Amino acid sequence: MIRAEAAKATGEGIEFTVDRQPFRLKLLGRHNIHNTLAAVAVGLSQGLNLPSMADGLSAVAGIPGRIEFIDEGQPFSVLVDFAYTPDALLNALTTLRPMTKGKLRIVFGATGDRDAGKRPLMGEVVAEHADVIYLTDDETYTEDPAKIRSAVYEGIKAKNGESKTKVIDDRLDAIRLAFKDAQKGDIVLLTGIGHEDYRNMGGKKIPWDERQIARRLLAK
Repeated sequence: MIRAEAAKATGEGIEFTVDRQPFRLKLLGRHNIHNTLAAVAVGLSQGLNLPSMADGLSAVAGIPGRIEFIDEGQPFSVLVDFAYTPDALLNALTTLRPMTKGKLRIVFGATGDRDAGKRPLMGEVVAEHADVIYLTDDETYTEDPAKIRSAVYEGIKAKNGESKTKVIDDRLDAIRLAFKDAQKGDIVLLTGIGHEDYRNMGGKKIPWDERQIARRLLAK
């Protein structure tokens, strides 16, 4: 019953109409059109009207750790996203592709003690849609990190992405190298950690705020 008409996603956000009511949001990606429609449906069920929801949603500047821009004056774009599944990676990369004037670079890995079957699929998606890949550790939990990376790399190989892939186990080093390599017009996407302020490595939680880490490295 809730439909988006004249929907489009741009580098500035998303636009569509619901029953002739315009919605203009600062959120990136076509997937956020679906998310917004879900919110609108809930609002209507609770007696809210379309104009008030359009005004309220237009004020949303973004979701922490979801396609979040990190700007320290660098000549390339840096974004942090929580994506840790094949579908989420696909959404993030296809959202950023039209915005990328140079190369689309991604720093990512897979989570330990979770569905191992998705790891090669993640590698396939990234190999198909990114220009440069920095394969590193995400959260290992109690699993062997080399085993996790190897499973992801199998997917990268399946899509012939070896030549554009750099395997760096230390995540800080991987981020640092991605920033060093990036040129004007490039986009560097950091995925998997998002808004979280810790990582589980070897079964132990360690402090890790990827957004603050990125800002610190860029400021240098």
